[in-house]
Amino acid sequence: MTPRLINRHFANTVLRHLIPVVVFLALACGLWITDRYVTQTQTEVQLQKTRVIAEQAAIQLEEFFKNRFRVIHHMSQKWGELETYDQQKFEDEALIIQEMFKGFQATNWVRPDGIIEWVVPEMNNPNIKGNDVLSIAAAIPVFRSVAQTLEPHITPPIKLLQGFTGIVGYFPVTKEGRFDGVITAVFRTSIVIEEAALRTLGPQGVFRIKNGNQVVYQSVGTTDDTKFIIQQNFKVWDRTWTLSLAPHINSKSTTVGLNWVISVIALGLAAVLSGLLWLYLKRHQDLIRAKDDAEAANNAKSEFLANMSHELRTPLNSVIGFSEMINTETLGPLPEHYKEYSGLIMSSGRHLLETINHILDMSKIEAGEMKLDLVDVPMSDILNEVLLNMKGDVLRSGITIHNNTHETHLMRIDALRVKQILYNIIGNSLKFTEKGSITLSNQCGSHGHTLVIKDTGIGMTPQEIALAEKPFGQVDGQAYTRQTTGTGLGLNVTRKMMELHGGSMEIRSTPGHGTEVRLTFPPESGVDG
Repeated sequence: MTPRLINRHFANTVLRHLIPVVVFLALACGLWITDRYVTQTQTEVQLQKTRVIAEQAAIQLEEFFKNRFRVIHHMSQKWGELETYDQQKFEDEALIIQEMFKGFQATNWVRPDGIIEWVVPEMNNPNIKGNDVLSIAAAIPVFRSVAQTLEPHITPPIKLLQGFTGIVGYFPVTKEGRFDGVITAVFRTSIVIEEAALRTLGPQGVFRIKNGNQVVYQSVGTTDDTKFIIQQNFKVWDRTWTLSLAPHINSKSTTVGLNWVISVIALGLAAVLSGLLWLYLKRHQDLIRAKDDAEAANNAKSEFLANMSHELRTPLNSVIGFSEMINTETLGPLPEHYKEYSGLIMSSGRHLLETINHILDMSKIEAGEMKLDLVDVPMSDILNEVLLNMKGDVLRSGITIHNNTHETHLMRIDALRVKQILYNIIGNSLKFTEKGSITLSNQCGSHGHTLVIKDTGIGMTPQEIALAEKPFGQVDGQAYTRQTTGTGLGLNVTRKMMELHGGSMEIRSTPGHGTEVRLTFPPESGVDG
């Protein structure tokens, strides 16, 4: 055999063994990269799902506490208006509240010197009456702060006189501007959280709730080694708690581990090719199925919200109508407290109806079903109608509205939706302006037609503006804004309605100096003539 043939044979032998190895390694690398990509995608989907669940749970917890503390706050304000304090009336009102809302351990009347005088229900809280709240170290600064500032405060989780851990809301009672005692709402922490959080997280949810570094509650199965991937803050009146959530036990992603030694020995190149194709098709199909499921779930959500909103509005309108009849004494005079309660029912019903309308609008927009009914109408007519309809709210707020808009051109717009936009923006200005004024002006030019609504309210930072424009986003953290209500959908719905008109919404704001909202309609919205 000649040296040339030996070299050729050697070269062929090397190539015959090297090429399959190179191909196998290339395919193996491709398989590994595909596996990593799909795994990362699954992880991101799981993270987003867990984030949504955490946000929903935090909203549920915050609303649970807010509703209960708000009704006690209202009770303390009413109590200060009485000439004398009646124990039987106190017990009756406290029992009604406890029947309406679950989670109360006790409602107490505490004298200005810190002595607990009345306890409701006394049977379930023996040996509490007559105790001094100033004997509880963690309650001392809260009680003294309430007495000095005349503002409600909530204790951190503390050891209660009943012997277990809980939180206590202190709501001052004032007479002629002076401190005259407090009404306390006592909650057993574990019962409250389980009642509120488990509705969203379910019995298998793995979570922990902290007040700063103090663990308030952790679910069964939570250990020091539990890995929490999402943290979500929520308010318990004037305190901030943190909800930490681990992935749901049934939703953890699974990945295909690759054992290179077994693959090389047992399968070979053909097995790698078929395995790669099978894995790619399977993962691809899973991703498509997950995408289809997500779209189907989103469509089902929008359809459900639309249907439920329609179903709720019919009986709700009846509730509002009958409460108005009671409040206005259409069928005859009623005791004063009946009028007060009917007024609360009426205002709550209107707030709920507004919430349902916002949700219905959002579901229509997301489903692409909202259509504009364009008509030719002077913008000044719409402005005047909106301001006339809001006159009662303006008078109650004590805010002055300056309408500096000049005669506007005829506009081709959806009059109903534009009115809704103006109600949202001007309504927000009334909510967040404690004193001062709201000014309306307009600018017409080649850019289109711009309406400017400017107030002297509390203002927002750029970060708070971005939060307020998100669906269900509400700017929090200020004492004044904590007293307002809303779904957090108004600005988001308003922006989308402006975009349906081909226009835009711009928010300019400075904390402490007010907010300016600019609603710009495109030039083609103007009607020549």
